[in-house]
Amino acid sequence: MEPKKELMTARQMVETVQNQFIEALSSNYQNLSGKAEQRWKQEADFAVQALTQNEYLLNAARINPASLKTAIYNIALTGATLNPVLGKAYLVPRNIKGKMLVCLDFSYKGLAGIVMDSGAVKHIQPHLVYTFEDFSYSLINGEPKINHTPSFDFPEDFKTDTFWKYLKCGYTVSTLSDGTKIVSPPMAKWQIEKAMKTSKTTGESTPWRTHPDEQSKKTLVKHTYKLLPQTPQASYAVQALNEHEGIDTSPTPFTDKLRSSEQKDDYTLQGDPICVCDDMVEQGVEEYDCPAHGRRSKKGDKK
Repeated sequence: MEPKKELMTARQMVETVQNQFIEALSSNYQNLSGKAEQRWKQEADFAVQALTQNEYLLNAARINPASLKTAIYNIALTGATLNPVLGKAYLVPRNIKGKMLVCLDFSYKGLAGIVMDSGAVKHIQPHLVYTFEDFSYSLINGEPKINHTPSFDFPEDFKTDTFWKYLKCGYTVSTLSDGTKIVSPPMAKWQIEKAMKTSKTTGESTPWRTHPDEQSKKTLVKHTYKLLPQTPQASYAVQALNEHEGIDTSPTPFTDKLRSSEQKDDYTLQGDPICVCDDMVEQGVEEYDCPAHGRRSKKGDKK
């Protein structure tokens, strides 16, 4: 596809959710109500940049434009930003049971930031505990007590592929606005693994495969959120993650609205469809929709 046409296609898709984005931002953040349009322009530019720099993401948006709308709308609901310099939230392509989607994903720092933005929580920090570290957990008069001595002397074979071999558990320490500290009960390795196994994403390049430590920390933050003062923005963020990570399937309000709508998009995508057959076969997807070849099976046969 020619770069100019690609840019036009990305911009057209992003702008279909402009009105909803501005309305949601103005309603949920009164301090931004007068700057909603300016914030929209910034986030729209970040979204277009992400789409035009990632052919796989752009293709997922073409296959399922409604998922792109939901992802961008969730930015307004959560108060997040797609600013790539900050690295807090991302538009990512997901293959969920053979269906291509665009999802809004957060780093653990981004999710923690949303929790802290309410002001009720001053700080939240997840900690991973490894088998080669000193660690103990006890209850004293009903209060959790953790003794953890982190080690920076990692085994020689410690890397992404051996992460689960050395992981023992994880916990978080949160500080509320009044100075109260909340230490979460440790999540055992099997509990964190369960979160990974219930993920709806498939393939060798999923975040759980490429960044298991970051995903584990994000799981800890989500788990701890239940113990902290609840805010609409953080709840939307957790919901958005749960929809494509598989912990919970409760839809976000806008997703529910899109699913019940029978209206079609009033624009036509430009450019030739991109074939995703090689990517799908490499990821081991049994059946999928290829924009260039239609419904296909793992073997590449037409369905």
